[in-house]
This record gives sequence, C-alpha cells and structure tokens, in this order.
Amino acid sequence: SGYSSLDLVLDQMRGMFRVSVPVLKRTWERLCGVYGTRSDDENMSPLAALRELDCATLILHDEDDAIVPISHSEELLAAARSGEIVRTRGLGHHSILNSEIARRCADFISR
Repeated sequence: SGYSSLDLVLDQMRGMFRVSVPVLKRTWERLCGVYGTRSDDENMSPLAALRELDCATLILHDEDDAIVPISHSEELLAAARSGEIVRTRGLGHHSILNSEIARRCADFISR
C-alpha cells in the first residue's frame, strides 16, 4: 500500500496537520536538505527507486485502502523491472498483514 508519489504524502500531511502551503514547502525543503536537494524530487521518489532495483518486487494493496489509492501500487508495479501485485479486499491500509498475506510473502521470497 505504498505511495508512488511523495506529492500525495505531502498533500495528506497538509490536510492532516492543517498547515499552509508555505509551511509545507519549507518542511519539504528541509527534508530534501537532509536527503538530497530540491532538484532531487524525482530521484527521491519510490518510482525512481524501483526503476533502479534489479529484483522482483512484491506489492500488497487492499482495494478498500482509504489512505492510498490502488493506482499508486499499479504505478509502482509498472516501474518495477518484474514483480506482482497482491490485491486484497476488506483489510484497509493498516490491517493488510494477516496470516494468508504473510504466507504469500514467504512464498514470493522463497521463489
């Protein structure tokens, strides 16, 4: 249930903490100062990271996730060199890991 774009994370933070766009921009610039530069936005994205990986990727996402739209996982899968997506229903964002999903993860890793 990962984000494909940090913009969505920042937009959700803006709404959650009720901060103004200038405050959010300063926060983002501080974050970039620690982890890169403002021009590194694309390099810091999960999509860019997946494009660099040379291994299969397993993505888990619940169709009923109210926090991250499933389209983000679809974008992540498209960016991966190879992999698969496991779609669940009724688990939401925070309850996606259960014994069935853990078994599917273990199967994926063992392959």
